[in-house]
Amino acid sequence: MSHSPNPSILHVGNTAGVASNISKKQRELGMKSKVIVFRDEKYDFGADDVIEIRPPFAGKLGKFCIVFEVFQRLRVFGEIVSGFDVIHFHFGSVLHVPNPNLLNGIDLPLWKMQGKRVIMHFHGSDIRWKGVPQFYQKFADEIIVSTPDLIEWAPAKATWIPLPIPVDSLEPNYPEPKESDSIRIVHAPTNRKVKGTKFVVDAVEKLISKGYDIDFQIVENVPHTRALELYSFADIIVDWVNPDYGLFGMFGKEAMALGKPVIASISPSLEKHLPDGCPIVKADPDSLETELKNLIGNKTCLKTIGQNSRRYVERIYDVNVVIHRYNSLYYD
Repeated sequence: MSHSPNPSILHVGNTAGVASNISKKQRELGMKSKVIVFRDEKYDFGADDVIEIRPPFAGKLGKFCIVFEVFQRLRVFGEIVSGFDVIHFHFGSVLHVPNPNLLNGIDLPLWKMQGKRVIMHFHGSDIRWKGVPQFYQKFADEIIVSTPDLIEWAPAKATWIPLPIPVDSLEPNYPEPKESDSIRIVHAPTNRKVKGTKFVVDAVEKLISKGYDIDFQIVENVPHTRALELYSFADIIVDWVNPDYGLFGMFGKEAMALGKPVIASISPSLEKHLPDGCPIVKADPDSLETELKNLIGNKTCLKTIGQNSRRYVERIYDVNVVIHRYNSLYYD
């Protein structure tokens, strides 16, 4: 790898917009940094390039389609990577594909032979409950996990670095509902089963049936910028309510930056790693209705929790705070 004092970074994949947040700050710092993805982004997180490797005639290829796609990935990526010192993979490498006949990460030795420094950055379902594939463990120079609970499934050399939130671009809008106002509750699942959406809907419907004035909105399948606008008008945000996971994601962190009280399940494995002062309101499926009722019944506390949320994100997750930790991993 080049020993330039300012290495160039190619981010591959853009889970929850994490790569874009890192790359934008790197460019602001004068670094060469770019984000590419191999398929169009459903939520428009803002990758610099979308590499289409599935041909329009893919249906005619049958079982050979995966072979064609692998070849295309390697060919196109090989051309792009030549201009960068570091490859920062998010979720998986070029040959991280849902096919049991292929070993994920078998392309890493190829990039190492070209003198590239390789960073593997895991975000959740890629390693949770199954661990890090051996090729990644053997050939990656650094391994990052996006939430501290993932350390359990990662090798000893893995590092947790907080997800980078562009706090400066998220103007807080602290909830100050009047006693006569309805309460706006927002939930934004990427996967309803995993995020516990059924439990959220059930809790809200029970409260409405008991006479609580609630304006409930599920935000899904909308561009990221529009989603942020909808979060901004919420009084309460409900993130993951699933004790099998017990965490809060990018959605919850962005909501906290917007000055919102956030409810989520927090597992002991996550809680023991969290920096002090986390203002997340903890709830599981059985306690969610009660926690919502407590917040709705004390509307004056919503702004205070929101202010604490904003301060917490500024201290722990602000991209300006964490960017040096990412950048430090790019050097031998």
